[in-house]
Amino acid sequence: MTAKSLFSIFLVLCLSLTGFGQTVGPQEKSATSKQWQGKYQLGTEKLEKGSGMIISITQQSLIFVGEKGFKLAIPVSQVTEVSYDNRARRRYGTAIPLMVLTPLAGLLLFSKGTKHFINIAAKDEGNEKELVFQIDKNDYRPFLDELEKVTGLKHRNIVAERMKIQEELKVAKSQGVAVQLSKPVRVNETDLKPGPYQFVCLEREGGKGEIYFFTGNKVNPGKVAASTNIEIVAQTNQSTAADVDYKEAGGFTLISEIRLPAKTVKFP
Repeated sequence: MTAKSLFSIFLVLCLSLTGFGQTVGPQEKSATSKQWQGKYQLGTEKLEKGSGMIISITQQSLIFVGEKGFKLAIPVSQVTEVSYDNRARRRYGTAIPLMVLTPLAGLLLFSKGTKHFINIAAKDEGNEKELVFQIDKNDYRPFLDELEKVTGLKHRNIVAERMKIQEELKVAKSQGVAVQLSKPVRVNETDLKPGPYQFVCLEREGGKGEIYFFTGNKVNPGKVAASTNIEIVAQTNQSTAADVDYKEAGGFTLISEIRLPAKTVKFP
């Protein structure tokens, strides 16, 4: 018997004994028949990347048992979002989860070599939790189906959202605006060097939207340097080009706003 098999048996035995910070009652124990194996990637929990875990879904809780005694139970009523992606990425608060797009952003969902990641976010009295883990290609669909069934939440398909954004950027690429960054800045967890950029704003309802930066003098929808949510205020400015205001926060230089002749783009 391999070490991996022994570890899996150990985790399954743990499920019958513990409830991650809360006692597992008789109903929970009898409802843990649906279990999956995953590998932790990112999140709020102090686990090494690639750590194995057994995930059990009951009508009351999502139960995680991992290596080195890790134990966690999240009531299904506290789950706020479930998403699927072919890359391991955190949500970064309210920022869009698309982040930096690469030439592989249009990767077919079921192409050979595609990896499958599930992101579960939960909140209880201001205490937020987030777990991003990889799951087997044969398991992620039934796993998502079961999550939707018990939580009542339809999962977000980030792969489909990313591809939709790319199509929007292709249409809007002629609307790119040149901007010169005079100093290194951080945009939504991504560091941009000083220099010339193009950006495209995709405007949404209620004065909201997203901004996408492209290095150099061209808009390439397949290579976004950085992106984040923005607020768009329609107003007349004296600017004849894109004027950038900066601010300091958390040890980083951030963009406060970009003023254009007919509107101001405000950053979080």
